[in-house]
Amino acid sequence: MEALKRSITDHGLEWLYTGQPGQFIEDSLRRFANRQGFWAGLRLRNELVGVLGINNVNDWTRSAEVDYALGPGFRGKGLMTQAVRAMLDYGFGELHLNRIEIRADKENTKSCTIALRLGFRKEGTLRENIFYGDRFGDQVVHSLLASEWQALSANKDNG
Repeated sequence: MEALKRSITDHGLEWLYTGQPGQFIEDSLRRFANRQGFWAGLRLRNELVGVLGINNVNDWTRSAEVDYALGPGFRGKGLMTQAVRAMLDYGFGELHLNRIEIRADKENTKSCTIALRLGFRKEGTLRENIFYGDRFGDQVVHSLLASEWQALSANKDNG
């Protein structure tokens, strides 16, 4: 648990979770058990370098959000794109979701690029929708439908 806290601090991800690491893990396990989503650690060479998860799972609308954060020294290497791709396979395949959103800070162009690279469509901007503790930020909403993911996967397999 101390490694989670140290990794969050070392990689500039303090805004992600401000509670106790043990509580973070317990909350994640509870959400997973209740089919509300989960967080997973992204490890590289035995070091926790980021997190990603499926959140706000709605069984009625068969929708959810994929959220992610990666330490600054590990960005731009394709790690998160690969991890999000696996999360999409899980969300559409195992959870039978119809729609997955990625909401990224408007200023975070790398995060928006991941969504677009994976076939998401930009839907719009939610103004001042996220609070960072000292300021509000705008979020860009990207979405991907199961039918679009199937088509992209089929093209990838055939190409």
